[in-house]
Amino acid sequence: MKTEDQLVQYIEKLLELQQAVDNDLPSKENLKQIAAELNVAWEDVQKAVQREVENGLGYRKHRFWKGASEAFEHALSLDPYHQKALEGIVEAEMHLFIRRRNKKHRVKAEKYGQLGLQLYPGNKAVIAHLSKLNSISEKLLNLQWLWFVPILLFVMGGIYLFYLSPKEEKTASQAQSVERTPNETQSAREQSYNEVITLREAVLAQWAQVENVYQRRADLIPNLVATVKAAAQFEQEQLKTLLTLQQEVNNLSVNPTNQKALQDFILQQSKLSQQLVEIQQQLSTVQAFRDLQVQIEGAENRISVERKKYNEAVAQYNTRIQQAPYNTLGFKKIAYFQMDRKANQKPEIKF
Repeated sequence: MKTEDQLVQYIEKLLELQQAVDNDLPSKENLKQIAAELNVAWEDVQKAVQREVENGLGYRKHRFWKGASEAFEHALSLDPYHQKALEGIVEAEMHLFIRRRNKKHRVKAEKYGQLGLQLYPGNKAVIAHLSKLNSISEKLLNLQWLWFVPILLFVMGGIYLFYLSPKEEKTASQAQSVERTPNETQSAREQSYNEVITLREAVLAQWAQVENVYQRRADLIPNLVATVKAAAQFEQEQLKTLLTLQQEVNNLSVNPTNQKALQDFILQQSKLSQQLVEIQQQLSTVQAFRDLQVQIEGAENRISVERKKYNEAVAQYNTRIQQAPYNTLGFKKIAYFQMDRKANQKPEIKF
């Protein structure tokens, strides 16, 4: 932990020195001197650099260029002269520019590429990366205006369709629509009428289904309530029998030395245990209440679904009769389902 803190101080000191000399790189002797002043062994600095370079190469292997760039940049913050780190960050930033088309990655790649060529003139890896970067930049520059071509074609096509298309076709189409025979007109009117009738019958059929689910609920709920009441009454009788038997057992006085009294006590306890088992098997009120709740929820869900389907059918019918040519047939709107009628209120259940 102490070494890590010292490395952070080393990096801060190095940055201060670069700013003081207008971002010029300090010599390697100055780097070692800064490390010595902070009690950091130069070998520890090189180990940290090598560790970051290995991390960057690992990221590079999996083509995770953002992680690779960060690792190589951290290595260069410790040792700006490291050749592998310079080559790696130029390659990583080049790939980030290709993937994201962000200018900052190109600028960063060029910055470290120039530094690499300054420190290691003729470095083949840096030259190759910069050459590829320049080639891709030129291609992107040539292609950046191509997005305008589809828009231009679309506009020209629209102008042709609306202003330059042959007028003869429009005239023929208009003449065809005007020259309908009386039989064709009557046939079209009958077809429109039949369509509206079909929609109206669908509305009425859906309303019948709404009434059906209301009737189902009206028939189902009273029967379920009666069943639950009967089960509850039966269980009340069983519980009274159980309490009576328990009281009889409590009134027994047991003398362990009296064999007959002991046998009577054991017999009464056995009867009580047997009665408990029987009652436990027969108790069903809680489950009956749960079944009643499930049935009620199911009935309400069915009603809600059918109401929705009815309103959808009404909406389709009402929309159609207002559209041309159906609006000339004399059909009237059908009302949507409203929930303010007492006949359709949920039944109140009391026990």
